[in-house]
Amino acid sequence: SGGKVEASALALIPLLLFMASLATPASAVAHVVGGGHHWSPGVNYTVWAAGQRFYVQDWLVFYFEKGMYDVVEVRNGTAYERCVADDPVLNWSRGHSYAMQLNRTGPYYFICSRG
Repeated sequence: SGGKVEASALALIPLLLFMASLATPASAVAHVVGGGHHWSPGVNYTVWAAGQRFYVQDWLVFYFEKGMYDVVEVRNGTAYERCVADDPVLNWSRGHSYAMQLNRTGPYYFICSRG
């Protein structure tokens, strides 16, 4: 698992979460990534993320088809743009869901290394 995903395998699922705000709301919110479409091909996650407001302590919940997809947090925009999963922050491939708490401000970069 991991490695560079070639351009011909464009069944990738990139997601860039723009800056999480410094302010924290009274209670954390769980954001289901992709809304009702979940973490799957054919969803424009840039549009989805632009419609959300993220705060430190909020949660991202990824629902995906077991064995077909994974969630890979990559270190920076370059790895995200190139779909390189060689040195991930995390790689979640077990089960069919994954939840992570936003613990810092700044961008988060996610891809699916399977396709």
